[in-house]
Amino acid sequence: MDHVEPTRGNFGWSDTPWALRDILIRVNREYSQLPIYITENGTSHVDEVNEDGLVDDPLRIDYLAGYIHGIGEAIAAGVPVRGYFIWSFMDNFEWSWGFEKRFGIVYVDFLTKKRIVKSSGIWLKTLLGQLKQSHRSQSLFQQSSEFQSEHEVNRFAHPPLYLQLQYLLLQFQSLKNLAT
Repeated sequence: MDHVEPTRGNFGWSDTPWALRDILIRVNREYSQLPIYITENGTSHVDEVNEDGLVDDPLRIDYLAGYIHGIGEAIAAGVPVRGYFIWSFMDNFEWSWGFEKRFGIVYVDFLTKKRIVKSSGIWLKTLLGQLKQSHRSQSLFQQSSEFQSEHEVNRFAHPPLYLQLQYLLLQFQSLKNLAT
């Protein structure tokens, strides 16, 4: 088994999207071909509002991009992943850590209750919009240059991924309201 160092700024957990891919493939192969739902996956980092009133969280974007890519690889290998739930939509109270750890893609000022969509939330909204548009045109990721960004959105070259992530669009409808 590979040894993986913990990532910066979180609980000290390892960032191993390849391990999720591998376990999904193994469970599907050795135990069951039933649909699989990843019900909680996320990372905690020190998120702060910058002088422009924004919350930039590139480590969370990289984390989510890696895991979404790994899930896409598992889907391409035939694993029936039907859902992927990011932990969490908004910063919240963690039973063991109180308000100290922030997992959300929406920043919450716990004193004022003001909410700010983090750069990871904007990235996910953009990705899902691209996937939705691509699905409509039946040319998912054929023009990879259309999907390039600072965080390599074009890495998700798995057509079934749109179907597996479509439910996230419902969650992100509220991002539009929060961002305005």
